[in-house]
Amino acid sequence: MTQLVAHFEPLYRQPVLCSDKAVHAHVELNHRLAKHNLRWGRGKVNTRLFHCSVGPLEILSLRYGATVEIQAEAFDGFCLVQMPLSGRCEFHADGHDLRLEPNEVGILKPQYHERVRWDADCEQILVKVPDFAIRRALCDAHAIDAGEHASARRLSPEAALTWQSLLQQAMALATDAARGWPPLWHDRVIQSLALFVWLQGASDGMNEASEVASWRKHHAERCLRRMEQWVLDQTDEPVSLANLAQAAGLGERALTLICRRYRQNSPVRWARNLRLEAVRRALQSSGPGASVTEIALAHGFAHGGRLATWYHERFGELPVDTLRRR
Repeated sequence: MTQLVAHFEPLYRQPVLCSDKAVHAHVELNHRLAKHNLRWGRGKVNTRLFHCSVGPLEILSLRYGATVEIQAEAFDGFCLVQMPLSGRCEFHADGHDLRLEPNEVGILKPQYHERVRWDADCEQILVKVPDFAIRRALCDAHAIDAGEHASARRLSPEAALTWQSLLQQAMALATDAARGWPPLWHDRVIQSLALFVWLQGASDGMNEASEVASWRKHHAERCLRRMEQWVLDQTDEPVSLANLAQAAGLGERALTLICRRYRQNSPVRWARNLRLEAVRRALQSSGPGASVTEIALAHGFAHGGRLATWYHERFGELPVDTLRRR
């Protein structure tokens, strides 16, 4: 738990509620989460609530101190992702039962009502993901909306680890260091998290292997096209794995995996080949007096010797040979 909490340090710098008064706690939580009835059980009321926003996402840490039973209405306009750090919680939503142990992750989207029980020692990380953020992410990814979400779903251990990684990236956006990060990076992190929630929480029909594989390929291709466009547009920027991953909106490892799968190459080599092909096209269409050096510089190659080596490996001739034969 200590290691996990460390990743949420920006969240724990923003306390919202610290109260041993049951009524006070209930009023604040009605406002922050969703309208609900709350029945207190054994244990001492010691409510602690922390809250921060990352774009449209609301990230909270909550514990009640005492055992509680909650009767909530249908969630209006959002999905709720819950991850206990300690203790356990149980859900009954629209006829579905779900129990979460520490470090397990559940996605909730009740259509009618939800009944929840938290242990006295339960503390959870909660993320409210608005429906509009999911729809925006689907639109940006050209994905088809799967329709209704399951009322309550526990993620697999592998998916739970992915969620923790995505959430840590989102929390990084709340740090002081993130102020200088490009807006595109913020958008990509939020989009990835919203798409993940949609995919994991979608109705059972959407989770058939063939449809999921198709969506993953489509999303991977879209990320690769973003990277490729950046490579050709931002020729004053060096081709590095970090730059390419940021342009694609993916982590470095994820980009490497999908690039090898769908481009049969490493990201850096693939990006370099794209610029080499652009150089070749420019040389072939150049007019009298064209300079290999000027064309190379215009396409991100500042070192003539390296360009000649890479160009020869790629096309079997030197740039100057291509220029002569135009």
